[in-house]
Amino acid sequence: MKRCPALFFAITLIILSALICSEQNDKTRFTENETSALKVLAGVTQLFKQAAPRIWQGYDLSARTYLFYMPDKWALLVNSPSQVKGFQPYPKDFPDLGCPALYHPGKYDDLVGQLAFNFQVDTFQTIAIGVPEALLANFADPQVYLFGFVCHEAFHQFQYEAFGEIPWAREELYPILDERNSALAYIEMRLLMDALKSAYAGQRKQVEEQLEQFVAVRKYRWQTADAFVSKFEQGLEIREGTAQYVQIKSVVLFKDLPLDKLKDTAVLSLQDEFQTISMPDYLINDFQARITEGAISPDDMPRNRIYPVGSTLGLLMDYLNIDWKKKVQHDCPNFSFADLLVAQLGIESDQAAQLLSKAEKKYDIKKINETTEKLINDYRGGYEDELKSFDAQPGYRMEISFGYQSISRSRSSSCKRWTMRQGEICLCRHYNVYSLKNKDFSFTLTNNGLYEETDWQEKKKKIVFFTDEISGIALDDAAFSVDQIQKKPFDRIKIFGKNFEFSFAGDGEISVSDNLISVRF
Repeated sequence: MKRCPALFFAITLIILSALICSEQNDKTRFTENETSALKVLAGVTQLFKQAAPRIWQGYDLSARTYLFYMPDKWALLVNSPSQVKGFQPYPKDFPDLGCPALYHPGKYDDLVGQLAFNFQVDTFQTIAIGVPEALLANFADPQVYLFGFVCHEAFHQFQYEAFGEIPWAREELYPILDERNSALAYIEMRLLMDALKSAYAGQRKQVEEQLEQFVAVRKYRWQTADAFVSKFEQGLEIREGTAQYVQIKSVVLFKDLPLDKLKDTAVLSLQDEFQTISMPDYLINDFQARITEGAISPDDMPRNRIYPVGSTLGLLMDYLNIDWKKKVQHDCPNFSFADLLVAQLGIESDQAAQLLSKAEKKYDIKKINETTEKLINDYRGGYEDELKSFDAQPGYRMEISFGYQSISRSRSSSCKRWTMRQGEICLCRHYNVYSLKNKDFSFTLTNNGLYEETDWQEKKKKIVFFTDEISGIALDDAAFSVDQIQKKPFDRIKIFGKNFEFSFAGDGEISVSDNLISVRF
């Protein structure tokens, strides 16, 4: 029997095609955001392999173990030990991260998108960095954002382990409606922006003059404002300012990192996304994002402005060749950027009044005061409008009121947070994730708004949110529907529904009236 070459060739093609298709089907298919996240992790590894000491001595994300996860999809233990309970080998068809890693499919533990510091994994603690896919859509350059975010947040875990005791004060208590304090803080920002521009223009004398004025304004403001202000800002500039410095430094260094010997095309393509970044514009834009109409809005006063302020102070310290990192790391309670600048620049106390007056005149303090007053009045009115809109939502109104001794809170949001009555009230119309937790109590809310009222002295809290679906209620392990409850005591309770889960192991009472569900314990 003669062989038919054409038939043999056709059969061979079919078999090869089947094998190729089978291999392709076996490969993990990622969403665009998952692919971006894995490229970022590989890029972070390459950056720290080459430049870790230039960022912060002892902080090396090419060696430190951290957990990165995408909620409900997978979790990765980056720079991991060889074996960890609950994790399996990193899949061979995943992109190469350039470092050892372990893989956990699906949801890991109770992680739903929040950041978790000192997070327990098997026998050790690390940071868990969660990135909901929807969050990345909020950014014009999601890969640049995510790269900086990983470097910034993992640095907080390093702070826990390597820094001294960082001063702390509760953010909600900050006097955001203090007109004079806000106006002077704006002048500080303008001085730092100008000093940054001068530094990148190589104008050292101007940098020193602008920093002398900054010190005079800062010292006067901290001495004349509520005593809470200096303690709070000192701690936050150390905690968040240094982390933002690490973020900015990492992004800028990665842009120009020599990768010519690297064969990983994923990391090379990631670097292309960074080429539009230029300094000082990249950091100046960060300042501008915290400025409204030539002043600082109340909601940017306690925290948001600290990020560019702290990072710029660090970069200017580098420019002046000041050895500041060891000082801030090992002497947190006594460290302030202003004190270090006084010593470095030789500023005399009798110069302070003249330098303050010069700065106020240069930036027109009268106009700043007028704008600040307007922004404060607008803020009060805006809160009232937002509260009315929040209260008018359809669906079930959930109110949970409780006392507590200690509780951990995690919040993630790119939406405006309204704070009133010096921190007693906080309203945010959209949290990506909001969670409260202690040994008896757990509450998680995703992609929803929440009103929060706190009595800091009595340690009592009420949270309010709306939902259009209650999926289940369990009181002492017995199931109930909403219409079966008018008022019932409980020793244990669990409620879950659209975008939320709540549980408490302890006695309390639940009541239902029309669409209001109230829980007290």
